[in-house]
Amino acid sequence: MSQPPTVDDFRPVYNLVELELEDYEENELVLDTIHDLKSFFQNSNNCTCRIKQKDLRTYFEKVGFKRFFERYFELKALEERELELFVKSQLTSFEINLSITLPIKQFLVQYGTIHGFPSPLRHQDDSGVFIYLPTGQTYNSVYNKYKKNFYLTHNESEKIISYFTFRKLWLEMVPNLRFQPCASDLCEVCTSFKAKLLIAKQNVDEYNEVQAEYNKHKEAADLERKHYNNNIESKNNPDVADICYNWAQSVYIPYSPQQVGSLYFKSPFSVNIFGVCKTEEQNYQLNFLISENELLEGVSKGANTMLNMVYYFLQTRRAKKLKVTCNNCSSQNINNLSLWFWSWLCSLGWYEEVIINFMIPEHTKFICNLFFGQIKKVYRDNRINTIDDIETIVNNSSKGNNAIQYKSKVRKVYASKKSGGEEISFQLLHSNNFDKNGQLNTIPPIPLSSDQKKYLYTKIRQHVDDPYKDILCPQP
Repeated sequence: MSQPPTVDDFRPVYNLVELELEDYEENELVLDTIHDLKSFFQNSNNCTCRIKQKDLRTYFEKVGFKRFFERYFELKALEERELELFVKSQLTSFEINLSITLPIKQFLVQYGTIHGFPSPLRHQDDSGVFIYLPTGQTYNSVYNKYKKNFYLTHNESEKIISYFTFRKLWLEMVPNLRFQPCASDLCEVCTSFKAKLLIAKQNVDEYNEVQAEYNKHKEAADLERKHYNNNIESKNNPDVADICYNWAQSVYIPYSPQQVGSLYFKSPFSVNIFGVCKTEEQNYQLNFLISENELLEGVSKGANTMLNMVYYFLQTRRAKKLKVTCNNCSSQNINNLSLWFWSWLCSLGWYEEVIINFMIPEHTKFICNLFFGQIKKVYRDNRINTIDDIETIVNNSSKGNNAIQYKSKVRKVYASKKSGGEEISFQLLHSNNFDKNGQLNTIPPIPLSSDQKKYLYTKIRQHVDDPYKDILCPQP
């Protein structure tokens, strides 16, 4: 006849050494208590501790199971009256803490409502509902305002919590209230809306009207961002090629992390960086290094210069469909020459279809900027004397970054105003007599002027290391 199941049949085996309970005897009381405590706190509904994003451990995992286990037995050994006194003392302490923390939380929430801005969503960890205070404010400045507000309703002889306690409670109770970090290249439209919202907070109707317009602008930017992310997701499709390109901030030669004071007021030799990125299983970006004397005459950073480099990049990258992401600049991308170029590639048979995605102005952060940032980190810590030094820095900045020096080395077009919108076709060419295999005209680069050569020789040459003086700043 079978025996009825016992507690041991349902209870897992616990290793007392792993739980740091090797000093305790392995009996039923100890094992049952371990099982009950673990079962109780492994249920997230039973543990009301504040869970941080980076710390998802249960309470006994934070303090150590041995300490938690012994504290449990200490309370269990108390008599009923002793346990009541202990509970009352804990509740009293809680009431005192609540009387201190609640006004601080109310002050911070109200302060954020008056002075805060919604999250600009410029970073990956900004997906939550964050409120950002202006950049110029600090924990100390807000604490001083809290003190001023505190003594409006309290006697000046009354003690107030310290700055360190105030900051600790802020991070624990209102973690979504942060300070806006310093940033550049911000969207002018977003900035103007935020300024209007700050002024309109005293008028509910005006505030809601401005907020609705701001939300409409953000929705348009989010739509283009989702379209860009969807393009990247197709990187594992061999029939689809996805590229994006952009200009980086110019760098200068000579450069030293230990810069002499006089060089700050001079204009060194500039080098432009243009990156074309192909999103693959391992993202790859080719960075063209263009000296200031190699920009095309009458074009500078315009469509001719840019498309010349894109053409070079695409010569060995063919597919049925090409998806392109670029910024919303009329002089570089949104013009007849760019549209003609993509149609020409289709006429040559390189691609069956080319889809171009123009990001909303000033919402153009994409993967090219990631590679540019990696270059900038290495550049700022190294001494630069020639363009060859910049090429070495780009190649060493990350696995996917590569550099190359820029040296004078009949279809319909469909367009829509927004992602997913109605597409309208138009004829790009004036006639059908265009020879797709004909020789293209070339534009010569602009050489350095005599004044610029003289400036480099007299003002910049002294800051270049001796072996490179005649390379960068020869005598005119």
